[in-house]
Amino acid sequence: MTMRLCLTEQPIRVAFGDINDPPAVQPLYLATPLAGVTSLEVAWTVYQLSAAADFDLQLYTGEDATSENGWYVAAQIQGVSAIGVQKFSLTSGFLSYLRWRIVKTAYPSSIYFHVAGTAQCLVQAECNGPTAGAASQYRPPRPKACRCVEPRWQILRAGDREG
Repeated sequence: MTMRLCLTEQPIRVAFGDINDPPAVQPLYLATPLAGVTSLEVAWTVYQLSAAADFDLQLYTGEDATSENGWYVAAQIQGVSAIGVQKFSLTSGFLSYLRWRIVKTAYPSSIYFHVAGTAQCLVQAECNGPTAGAASQYRPPRPKACRCVEPRWQILRAGDREG
């Protein structure tokens, strides 16, 4: 079964101020669960870049959405310096959760982007979550489905924490 998923529910702007800013990483509480997912097609749409921008776009994966430890790069596109769509296809190399991560090589700069795609699931029930009458049975969290939302600017500064 195919399910649409979003790593960002709306476009996001991330700004880097100086050379000491750490990479921008999606907060842990927004990590996308991938229970039952066998493959991913992800499109990273860059709507706007500041002048002389050069970014590495990364899909970051891990087993524990409560700790920053144990996360690694599942896929990466280096040297993105123009608006457009960058596509990732993953059939292996990802764990239980997925997040976006941006590494910047020149400062100051900003990027305005959206990350969405599709997930292939092993069984329909794993994509759809618990069924009626199965409330007492444990089911892993399902991938976040995209919702139609009006795009709005969300400003994050590298190193800032949400929540």
